[in-house]
Amino acid sequence: MNNFELENWLPMEPQLGPPLPRFLNIYWPWYKPAPPAEPGEVTVALKNAPTGSTGWDLYLYGANGGLRRRENLDATEPAIWDDIVAGEFPFQITIDVWKERPAPENLLHHAQSRFPDYMNYYPDLLIHSQGAYNYNCDTIKFEGI
Repeated sequence: MNNFELENWLPMEPQLGPPLPRFLNIYWPWYKPAPPAEPGEVTVALKNAPTGSTGWDLYLYGANGGLRRRENLDATEPAIWDDIVAGEFPFQITIDVWKERPAPENLLHHAQSRFPDYMNYYPDLLIHSQGAYNYNCDTIKFEGI
């Protein structure tokens, strides 16, 4: 214990263990903690990409503060993560679709739900659960597959 936190000194909940401080991690012998959630997969593909687009980048900003990214993907290639756990949802996103090579002057489409004071901000553009999605560049929405 590096920091003093009052919550660590509160007694264990009665259904979990004896009324000793929580930081001791003493549980009833019959209590079995829930196993950690199994990692799952999130797949995102482009739909209705702008004419002339050759590639794209996708950034996922997790609720736990983590950043996941797939960069320099071919326009027809989906972004796939197979190790996403429940504690990371919902994801805020940034999507860039470009022509020729990733550079600001080659940007054909940009949308994001991360920074409200930036242009092309769409607050409902979130990924809430594991699964496969199409990102529709025309409607600026995720569609389940």
